[in-house]
Amino acid sequence: MKYIKVIFLSILGAAVLSSCEKKPTDFGPGTGEVNFGETSITVKENSGLFTLPIDLTGTPGGYPVTVNIAASGVDNIDDVLLITSTTIKITEKNNSFVQMVPVWRPESNDDYTVTLTIESVNGANIGTKNTCNVTIENVLAVQYGMYTFKTPNGDPSEWTLILREGANGTYIMENMFDAGDSPKLVGAFDPETMQLSFDGRVNGFGDQNFNGSFGWGQRGTNYLAFQFAPVPMVFEVNENMELDSTTAQFAFILLVLDDAGSSIIDQQTLASFNGGFCTYEGLDNGPTWPFE
Repeated sequence: MKYIKVIFLSILGAAVLSSCEKKPTDFGPGTGEVNFGETSITVKENSGLFTLPIDLTGTPGGYPVTVNIAASGVDNIDDVLLITSTTIKITEKNNSFVQMVPVWRPESNDDYTVTLTIESVNGANIGTKNTCNVTIENVLAVQYGMYTFKTPNGDPSEWTLILREGANGTYIMENMFDAGDSPKLVGAFDPETMQLSFDGRVNGFGDQNFNGSFGWGQRGTNYLAFQFAPVPMVFEVNENMELDSTTAQFAFILLVLDDAGSSIIDQQTLASFNGGFCTYEGLDNGPTWPFE
């Protein structure tokens, strides 16, 4: 995944600020001591935002106490753990923490450990609990990317399926039948049954489950719909965490309306399948999470 930080800098504004900027005060350590509230934490890679308390005991040399934290353990920390800031300020309220988000990595089924270390402190001493190991446990995830889907009973008989990472541990299946305006279906993986199920939710429409057919958009004066038979559409996942096959039935339908747009006068099946097999072709160059 790629995380891009864009910084807008005004040279004139920076010059004005630098001339008025107050330099930070270097405090002596006093008798204050800074420690992590925990020496080890274990989280799931899709668990979302969590915090690690930073405790200040004793009497510091002054406030705010500034704590600088370093992260190590993997080649690129941002690939597995996003840390909102590695510089923490502790005020008289003494309620500071490090805020982090684990990165969900469907392309990897490994666990990772990131070691946080209190590297330096201004205004207090570094305590004995100066490291914390953050273990990020893998969540079994289906390999996303491009698949070739072949169906013995459908039209077209072969097409490209794109499986992408969705929000909150879900998946998005798109490029249905290579149609640019095809639905983007939301699915969930069950590691116990090794099945990826699409239950009728459509990306961009929240968690609403349409359970069957849904006139999800317009094509000119007509409407498009899709239909599962039965619901949900379930794909089997193989031992390599790739989509394998499905016995589900699916139809992608054009609903033709009359001139007044008040009633359906024709229904045309644009594409359909009744079961089929998937072959993983690798990652594609499309967008990464979150998807729109």
